Amino acid sequence: MTTKSLQIRNAIVGLLTASTCGGVPAERIYTDIAHAIEPVYPSIAVELGDEPAPQRSAIQKLDRQVQVKVQVLSAATTGIGATDAAMAADPPIVEASRRIMADITLGGISFDIQEQDTQRLRDELTRPVLLTTLNYSVFYTTGATSREV
Repeated sequence: MTTKSLQIRNAIVGLLTASTCGGVPAERIYTDIAHAIEPVYPSIAVELGDEPAPQRSAIQKLDRQVQVKVQVLSAATTGIGATDAAMAADPPIVEASRRIMADITLGGISFDIQEQDTQRLRDELTRPVLLTTLNYSVFYTTGATSREV
């Protein structure tokens, strides 16, 4: 079986790939940032972060949380109607956040999602690029002896 944290990541990827996400087609939404670093911008990566120690909520039940990073990689454009990297990142950021927060249960897998800090990392490759990371804490419950259910 699959751990609930991986089910959470897959559910978020499913939300973002259901239709074009702020100008990012499904084929440019990845589960690893290394795959998103291609010369096609913008792209999105959904990665799992840390999982703090669980808390016992009842006999045989543990409340858990996993950090989920939604990373939008964008680049500045040139020519007529040129935009900077932040402007290029804005539509997918807004749409990804809206989709994630629209159902904080992710179809019954979790019981809450809380938005955390947003980080921006700029770099100059062949043109200015921006990696915007939206961090979320996703809360869920499992049995005391399993990370699956």
